[in-house]
Amino acid sequence: RDSCTPVPKGVDRPEFINLIKGVLIEKAARPGDINIVIPGSADTNILATTAHAAAVLGREVLDRCRFTVIDLCATPLILCREFGTRHHLNVETVQSDLTANSLHFAADIIVVHSVLCFIPRGKQLAFLNMLGTWLNASGHVVISNRLRLDKAAEVDSELRKRNAANAAIGERLAEGTL
Repeated sequence: RDSCTPVPKGVDRPEFINLIKGVLIEKAARPGDINIVIPGSADTNILATTAHAAAVLGREVLDRCRFTVIDLCATPLILCREFGTRHHLNVETVQSDLTANSLHFAADIIVVHSVLCFIPRGKQLAFLNMLGTWLNASGHVVISNRLRLDKAAEVDSELRKRNAANAAIGERLAEGTL
């Protein structure tokens, strides 16, 4: 809750699974359900990746996971429900606008992937603050962004911008202003 973990350049699915698995290990050491919230699903990829990280720790950990997937569009939510049914996951879906700031969930882990680019810059701080209100004690927010650039210079430029944004978030967390 009060730290920002930088992720290495070129992160892909195995590293993302390891990152989530590390957070899940801590949560699995405690009794009870593990509430995972995925705001802005777009498809089943983040649900599948997060469930994979839990499954690596064993079916008993995966069975304790309660996934809540939120999206503005109904289509990815239908896909996530079907994915959950097919793989025997506890998946709840919520169709809502993430910028409404009226949502509330009890989350041990929040996994945000490439959502900030869909939220107007002026509403991003409110969105991040809202996520903070969802966290249970010792909760974690994992924020990732996918890069789809072809030219090395564009990738480096984009990485510099995102690393600066991540550093700013880390500073605000350390200061207690976020």
